[in-house]
Amino acid sequence: MYYQVGNKCLEQTQAENVYFSLVVPQITQDGKIIKPEYNGTLWKLNGQTIKADLPKCDPSENLKSGLDTGWILFGVMAAVYFVSVLKRVLR
Repeated sequence: MYYQVGNKCLEQTQAENVYFSLVVPQITQDGKIIKPEYNGTLWKLNGQTIKADLPKCDPSENLKSGLDTGWILFGVMAAVYFVSVLKRVLR
């Protein structure tokens, strides 16, 4: 299963590592630092195990979306090139 973090589609453990690594530590009024910590297998915050609730994603759907966008750009560029060639021929 893959999960989305930002614009990336990552496996669950990688996604949680990236997500929790980006969390900015907080400092309480008494000077205590609150931040998620990784013990090698689990992420913990104040001694409690935490899990990220990230949106699911599919790398093949991302690839398909990218290919669709690429073909649209290719079509636009081909049309511009065709118009420029046609313009030169008709002069």
